[in-house]
Amino acid sequence: MSSFHFNYQKRPADVKMSLADWRRIGRYVLPKWRNTAQLVLCIVVSAALAVVPGLAMKEIVDQAIPGRSVALLLVMVTSMIVASLVANLLGVWQSFIATRLGQGVIFDIRSQMFDRLLRQSLRFYTNTRSAEALSRLQNDASGIQSVVSGTMVNLASNTLTVIAIAAVILHLDWRLALLALAILPIFILPTRKVGQARGRIASRTQEQIAEFNSYVQERLSIGGFLLMRLFGTQQVERQRFQQNSGAIRDLVIEQNSLGRWFLMFITSFASVGPALIFLVGGWEAIAGTVTTGTIVAFVTYLGRLYAPASALVNAQVDLISATALFRRIFEYLDLPIEVDDAASPTTISHPRGALSFKNVSLAYDLPGGRVVLDDVSFEVPPGKMVALVGPSGAGKTSITYLATRLYDPTAGSVCFDDVDLRSIGFGTLARLTASVTQEAIFFNATVKDSLLYAKPDASDEEIERACRLAQVHDVIASLPNGLMTVIGEKGYKLSGGERQRLALARIALRDPKLIILDEATSSLDSQSEAQISEALKTLLAGRSSLVIAHRLSTVIRADLILVLDQGRIVDRGTHAELLSRQGLYATLYREQFLAHQS
Repeated sequence: MSSFHFNYQKRPADVKMSLADWRRIGRYVLPKWRNTAQLVLCIVVSAALAVVPGLAMKEIVDQAIPGRSVALLLVMVTSMIVASLVANLLGVWQSFIATRLGQGVIFDIRSQMFDRLLRQSLRFYTNTRSAEALSRLQNDASGIQSVVSGTMVNLASNTLTVIAIAAVILHLDWRLALLALAILPIFILPTRKVGQARGRIASRTQEQIAEFNSYVQERLSIGGFLLMRLFGTQQVERQRFQQNSGAIRDLVIEQNSLGRWFLMFITSFASVGPALIFLVGGWEAIAGTVTTGTIVAFVTYLGRLYAPASALVNAQVDLISATALFRRIFEYLDLPIEVDDAASPTTISHPRGALSFKNVSLAYDLPGGRVVLDDVSFEVPPGKMVALVGPSGAGKTSITYLATRLYDPTAGSVCFDDVDLRSIGFGTLARLTASVTQEAIFFNATVKDSLLYAKPDASDEEIERACRLAQVHDVIASLPNGLMTVIGEKGYKLSGGERQRLALARIALRDPKLIILDEATSSLDSQSEAQISEALKTLLAGRSSLVIAHRLSTVIRADLILVLDQGRIVDRGTHAELLSRQGLYATLYREQFLAHQS
């Protein structure tokens, strides 16, 4: 037996990003080397231009004005203007490149996340709310974009600017430079604690947003609306909405307030530097050891030093906070693949439609989970109908999940034409098999698009033929826009019987070799059931079929009936044979027959 158990590992909010995690982020950025190279070039040139104004001002104060040199004055002023203009132009281009880089990274991350979600088994979707996956795919990924195109770029830009200016002021006067740089640790030391605190709040915020999205998606769906209206819970739901929304509001305020108080602390200390430079520099200027131009340059540079330093510290805080988003994304990118596509799929050149279960067992939650199928073996010969009957929870639907490879068996094998399903590609298996469940599944699209989902290249003649076969052609013709009528979310603009017949038309268009029917008529009225049954006779003719039905009248004509109880096949045979044995099937049949007479 397989020991697989779906349970992705959620990373605690206070766990640091590992070196491997940062390398993964780098693997998204580095392939876009052209954007990255242009971005680095802009950052380097901008850092170099940042030192020009201070040096120009020093020359103006120390040389041009005392020497009454108009030419030198014009050169220095022109250099300041040109440096500022070029820096601003580079800033515009840098912003464009950073945005393009960030969007490219997010496109790659979202594509990989979506691909990972598509490769999950049904088990994942039964254990995960759809809004949770949507929140990670949309909100968390969007948050990463601001980090890549904003925070990380600013981190690099401000780091180079601080280094460049520090080098220049050390060259001008190392004593004043050390005094100016001595204040920088005050900016840096609190960063770690503030970043970790904001990271924890950011993680809680994203989890609350996912909870909020899930709540809204459920309540504003058609099923949610009907449930609220029929039970009169609108006022209760308004209160719950406000509680969920208010929790997000409070967390965002808390996160931003923490950052603002920290920024105020940093800004306050930034004003101390120029005052100290004027005090010490002025003392030295009076003593004649420092020129006035040097002091002016130093004060100019301090503004350009502390502003990037403050932004650098704030970027570090944001980066540490953003680790919560990276953690949540990596959790999904690292999801295990329980049912994976065949690496080297087997080709079935002439499919016959034979299905076989060989000593199959299935447990949904391993290890130690409840076994829902135990040593099940049977065959569906080509062109024959095999019916599954039994009490609720006997394992009938689980067999259909295995037959379409929504799950893999924990023991034994399921084969199509004697080929293990694990060796058949998902695309091939989907073309060979088709299912109709109790609740037909449709997207919010037109009738035609819903049908073409089964066969995108189908002609209008093929569509009409499939609709007539499923006895839904007249229904479609009566719709306001015919095939171009939008059927609404989950097809709710159609009745239950019309949806089922449209689902049968979709299967007829696909023309599979094996059809699986899971309680396809159990929720319909007698007239709709009769119409569906008539359509099924034509659709199933010459095809293999695996049928589940609570109403035993629909499986009487099956070539073989399998009776299941507690995950095992307890009896098998034709309708007449099973009645003659007076077993579980006969009991179920008598109960339904008496209920029908009543």
